[in-house]
Amino acid sequence: MGTAGLRTRQDLAEEGERSRTLLEQGGISLFELSKFASHAIETEEQRWLKFFKDGERLDADHLPDWMQTTEMRQAMSTVKQFSEKERAYDAY
Repeated sequence: MGTAGLRTRQDLAEEGERSRTLLEQGGISLFELSKFASHAIETEEQRWLKFFKDGERLDADHLPDWMQTTEMRQAMSTVKQFSEKERAYDAY
């Protein structure tokens, strides 16, 4: 099994006919965020899983080191915009 209890593409391939690759460049993955536990972020997959699991507790103005990528800053900016629109709607 892959890192931190996650199943890799190789794990799925080893299951044989029950699992099929949809695209060579991408695919669909299902994760159980409650089972994800990784303190050291080493891959982009782990970075996104931690973002989805812990993102609501992050301070957009003081992001941790593992969030210091262009994609993660953009993701936080998008979440912040949605939050501001929701607050404005509620205030209206």
